[in-house]
Amino acid sequence: MKTTYYLFLLLTVGFYACSDHESPQDVPFKMLPNGLKKKVEAELIESMKKEVKDHHQAIHTDFTSRNYMIGCFDYSDFFRIDRDAAGQILCRDEIVSLEEIRTLASKYYLFNEGLSLKETASSIQYPTSSYYDFPFYSRITKADILSEISKNKLELERAKEEEEEDFIQFYQELLSNWELKLEAIEVLDVKELVEIHPQAQIRIDDDLNTIGLSPLTLEAIKGLIQVRDYASHKYFDRSYLDLYFEATRYTDSRAEEKLTAIDFLYPIKITDYSYAELNGLNLGWVSIENVIPPIEE
Repeated sequence: MKTTYYLFLLLTVGFYACSDHESPQDVPFKMLPNGLKKKVEAELIESMKKEVKDHHQAIHTDFTSRNYMIGCFDYSDFFRIDRDAAGQILCRDEIVSLEEIRTLASKYYLFNEGLSLKETASSIQYPTSSYYDFPFYSRITKADILSEISKNKLELERAKEEEEEDFIQFYQELLSNWELKLEAIEVLDVKELVEIHPQAQIRIDDDLNTIGLSPLTLEAIKGLIQVRDYASHKYFDRSYLDLYFEATRYTDSRAEEKLTAIDFLYPIKITDYSYAELNGLNLGWVSIENVIPPIEE
């Protein structure tokens, strides 16, 4: 009788341990052997390296096709990493090791993430503030996002009626961005969307790089993975690697939506000038977000 009781207790505990809001797809993550985890992580890094390369190509294409320059970057907008011919690495003019880059990149992204709207407004006004050297975050509610979508739809319709091609393209891009914000705030299930400044980016120049992306860029990518992992735990109580594994191994739209939301919050904006030069890409001074409307004649 006692044996039967303990068996029943064991099965009951096991059942509740495995059924705490988990879908069948959730289970494999927590059972992944280290070897498979390393394989998935390597796959993720390769995927993000491709994103970085695609980002370079997109900037080059945008720069050469539209032929304009926008040089409106503040110090806080970008995190600069350089390596000179002697092998010395500088992050914002401070000497660092290669291994430190991922941690410093992560700090750059997240330093101001916890500031309230009031604290952000206050810090922006004081260049001597310790927060001023890092990108600030915006906060917007779902109601405000819906309002912006409505306004941009009206502007787009007006542009179509008047057959203004430049304005049509501009408002289509703007509307698409607002719709992405709406999708993100719904998937994250939060009252307000907290976004890093759209021009926040990492810039890398490596005098020793002779082929492909710089090792400095690889470390910056790993830093961004840490940032996305932080956001994944914050919003979904899951690791970013878990979400990536689920989204790429299972036909589960929920995991894909969550992964897309995290990637939207922290997009890859890493520019490797040594890679660009090696591949004949012109990065220029193009704004990360084309938020300047065409000029009416």
